[in-house]
Amino acid sequence: MKPPARSSAVSPQCDTVRFYEGDGPLARLVAEFLIEGFDAGSPGIVIATADQRTAVIQQLADRAIDVDALLRARRLLLLDATEMLSAFMANGCPDPRRFRIRMTEAIAEACRVQPDCTVRLFGQMVDVLWQQGRQDAAIRLEVLWNQLPRNAACPVVSAYSVGHFYKDADTLEGPGTWQS
Repeated sequence: MKPPARSSAVSPQCDTVRFYEGDGPLARLVAEFLIEGFDAGSPGIVIATADQRTAVIQQLADRAIDVDALLRARRLLLLDATEMLSAFMANGCPDPRRFRIRMTEAIAEACRVQPDCTVRLFGQMVDVLWQQGRQDAAIRLEVLWNQLPRNAACPVVSAYSVGHFYKDADTLEGPGTWQS
C-alpha cells in the first residue's frame, strides 16, 4: 500500500514555472506533481534529460510508487528532452505546428486507455535550450508551453535552473523579450 501523497501545491488548472537549484529538489517537485495526478487518476508525461528522468523515477520509487506498472500501463511516459526538441525544431527555433503535433501525439498516447483525460506534464526542454545558450529559442518554446494548457486538458510544470537565469539576467530584461 502506498503512503498518502503529499500536496505539491501545484494547481492542476494552469502552467506553473518553478526555479530550482540542483537536481534533487527538482526531482522531488516533479514526483509530487505526478503523484498528485496519479492519485486523481491522471497519467503523467515527463520530458527531461536522462539524469532528470532517473532522479524522478527514484523519487517515485522512494514513495512506494510502482513505476514499472505505470510505464507498462502507459500511465507514465518518459521522453527524452533532446529527442523531443529534434522532433519540432526548425532552423534553430521551435516550429509551432510541429510542437503542437508532437505534444498532441504524446498526450493522446498517455490518454489512449482513458480518452479525454487530464495529463500532467513536466517539461525540461526550455531549460535545456537555455543551458545551451539558445535563449531566443527557449523563450519561444516557453510561449508554446504557455499556450498548451489552453489547447489540451493538462497542467504543465516547467522548471529552470536558477543559476542560468542569474547568469543571463540581462537577456531577460531586454525590451520585447517575451514576444512570440
